[in-house]
Amino acid sequence: MRKGYTDLADKQIHWRMWGQQHRNSSNYIYCLHPTPYSGLAFSSIAKHLSVNWCVIALDYPGYGGSTSLGKTPRILDFVEAVSAVKNHLSPNVKVSLIGFHTGCLVAMEYSILQYDDVSNICLIDIPAFDAATRQKELQSLPHPYEIPTSITQFEKAWSFDLGQNSTTNEFPKERGFELFTERLLSGRDMNSAFHAAFSYDWKTASKALIAPSLVIATDSFLKDGTLEAAKLIPQSTLIEKEHITNKVLDLGAAELSIEIDTFFKKSSTPI
Repeated sequence: MRKGYTDLADKQIHWRMWGQQHRNSSNYIYCLHPTPYSGLAFSSIAKHLSVNWCVIALDYPGYGGSTSLGKTPRILDFVEAVSAVKNHLSPNVKVSLIGFHTGCLVAMEYSILQYDDVSNICLIDIPAFDAATRQKELQSLPHPYEIPTSITQFEKAWSFDLGQNSTTNEFPKERGFELFTERLLSGRDMNSAFHAAFSYDWKTASKALIAPSLVIATDSFLKDGTLEAAKLIPQSTLIEKEHITNKVLDLGAAELSIEIDTFFKKSSTPI
């Protein structure tokens, strides 16, 4: 794995790359991360996919190692970051996209606006909430994020990433710790991508998608919305993974990578 930066106006977008880079090949997969993590969230699944693909996971502006926008972002702002990295690392070729949680919305919007650049996409657990829920969540998430004065305010996040019931042999404490520390890098931007996601019209976007789309629904609180969105996407292939219940990109990495690799190879289009 190697790391690098792409310029975006006066900002910089940080990315990680696994596998071999081939300038004239369409074997690129771009991974779009969940909030409030960064592209590091995809490291486990990227190691599997990089056997056959060049896998790139970027950090949205304000997350991981990327520069903050200094404003409340829209999904479109994240799309512009993806476009900048894509044009830098794989210009003039079609690519594949994987989105998880918030990343699904970024993948959808990129695929709609940059259709000629996209072969296919994979959407894992789409945050497809009704309007009332989205409005409620927007009101409950202050932006800019108020930096806590006590470490106890991070107990819920610590428990999710590193709690006694979170770490296992397959998800060691070292992995939980690196994800926990990565979420802290966003600082006052911690809630910014949530605002972008809850302000996004996922229903209209779902209907407008043209690219072949693999939709994967795990047994999570996003399952019902994911199934609803899959019905609206014209060229969707739905796979339900009811036995995958948490730490999807890590505990489910090997299994999901097989599904994604198979679908992308079958539905990829030439340069």
